[in-house]
Amino acid sequence: MRTRLLLAGATAIFAVHSASASAANIKDPWRFEVIQDKCSIRAAFDDGTYAAFSYEQVPQGTKFLALRTFRAGFNLADGEKAANISIRGKGNFPALVATSVGAGDGLQLQALSWTDYEGMLNNLASGASYRVTIGGRVMGDFPLTGSAKAIEGLRQCAGLPGGKATGSRTGVMNPNSSSRSAPPRMTQPETASTSTAKQIDRLIFRDSRRWMFNRYKAGGVHETTVTERVDGENYTIRAYYWYNGRQRGYVDVFVIDGRFDCMRYHDNPTVCVPVN
Repeated sequence: MRTRLLLAGATAIFAVHSASASAANIKDPWRFEVIQDKCSIRAAFDDGTYAAFSYEQVPQGTKFLALRTFRAGFNLADGEKAANISIRGKGNFPALVATSVGAGDGLQLQALSWTDYEGMLNNLASGASYRVTIGGRVMGDFPLTGSAKAIEGLRQCAGLPGGKATGSRTGVMNPNSSSRSAPPRMTQPETASTSTAKQIDRLIFRDSRRWMFNRYKAGGVHETTVTERVDGENYTIRAYYWYNGRQRGYVDVFVIDGRFDCMRYHDNPTVCVPVN
């Protein structure tokens, strides 16, 4: 399986290469390597397969890496069967992988456990693990526990800013339940501007045209607050709105580099709808 993460200014690839139908156990710790200017960490499993997590520089640079925001497209092929998943989320990588069902094939990618730290890549060395299943069959459990030396090598190679752990939150995912996003780190809420509220109202109204059951009327946004701020151009806005008459909902709108990036609705928390 090859997962390509398009992260606003760089390409990150998380790849799990496995031909085994049974779960594989990690044999060697993560090792740092550089191949053709691409830096990565790689781990081997006892069935001869391996997993890798790498960063690849692109012309736009790597400014995104401090924002803890990702978007991903997953493609997995199992013989003649194939499944696709699209996931967008916010936060450190392991804690926010969503469980999704592939195209008719029941593919699932679950975050089984994690420790959520401030700072990029700290979580790779903190005991996070994944489980991949297809049609109910476990394809493998892939722990991301790695050596500090390998993680530091990847951080330096990718040009990542250093990030010390300022706090942690540990969780264990029930394998039989859906993965859920970790709750956002809250700063002191601040009211968003009137112009921002109007922009979000237009975004919701435009997006509502694709809704199958619910209905939204323009002007339904009635409260907007900035719930998490990285800096002046990177922050999260929560907008409360009325739909279907007087039903109340909210949407989290992620702003990256001063632009609306995606919207995550209260009733579909594992999907962040792109803002085109």
